[in-house]
Amino acid sequence: MNIPRTIKIFRLKKGLKQSDIHISKFSSTLSRIENGTRNIKSNDLDEIINILGINEREFFSYAIFDDPSNDFAIKIRQASLRKDQMLKDHILQQYYIKEYQFSRSSKELAYYYTVKAHFSNNWKLGELVIVELQHIFNHLTSQKYCGYYEYLLFVNTVHFFKTDQLTTIVKHLLPIEEESLRDHDTKRYAYTGLINAISIVMYGREYKVALELIELAEKMDVNNSNYYFRFSIQYFKNIIFYIKTKDMKYHSKIHNFIDLIRDIGDIEIATQLEQEVKRIIFKDDKINIEDLHVSLIKDQ
Repeated sequence: MNIPRTIKIFRLKKGLKQSDIHISKFSSTLSRIENGTRNIKSNDLDEIINILGINEREFFSYAIFDDPSNDFAIKIRQASLRKDQMLKDHILQQYYIKEYQFSRSSKELAYYYTVKAHFSNNWKLGELVIVELQHIFNHLTSQKYCGYYEYLLFVNTVHFFKTDQLTTIVKHLLPIEEESLRDHDTKRYAYTGLINAISIVMYGREYKVALELIELAEKMDVNNSNYYFRFSIQYFKNIIFYIKTKDMKYHSKIHNFIDLIRDIGDIEIATQLEQEVKRIIFKDDKINIEDLHVSLIKDQ
């Protein structure tokens, strides 16, 4: 979160000079804050936001957007959508650093393994190997407090783990501690990681484990703010309940959800969901993620 830069952005947008903003009775204070040579106190920040005449939520939204971690996420998305040799070289040089492979830093591990997980085939980086997965497992399950980078690492590697390790990781990381105080992206990665974990155990037809994870999921999103997450959890429950009971009301709910996806114009995802639901419900074999155009494996 780059607060000094965000202050400067809003000051310039408002057409104000540094000398127009006086805090703590020292006119030079703002210059030092914007230059990063003085730490900002909470009461000073409140005073600056008040002078700028902006809403606190809007201010922190800009601050988060300007965060380098968001810049990383944007670059990964861009590289996933198009071939760009310069962007590829930049990502590899900045984030796929050999020293990060077995780092003790969540940030460095998240950078390294997000790149490897996304581009292992297209960029010929190789698949994640057992020793790497063990290091990720040990790292995530040893964290006393999990934040943005732990959940970023989690969401991008969860599908590589077997059920026992996967459930151990999930139960260590979730529910999110102090969830109501967390930023949007941290919660988004945590929610999406859990949805992916449930998808994986359902593909393996381990419905008891899936229901355990769904029960955990229902303790999350305490403010009912993420309908994507809640719809997805209910969707999984309907699939499992139909498989177990053959009650057609659950079958109807599944297809009502797919129809809703189609009605809002996402024809491709609706079609993929139909194919996957048929495979899950009407066939007995375990499903390899690689066999499908994965739409149960979601990102928000």
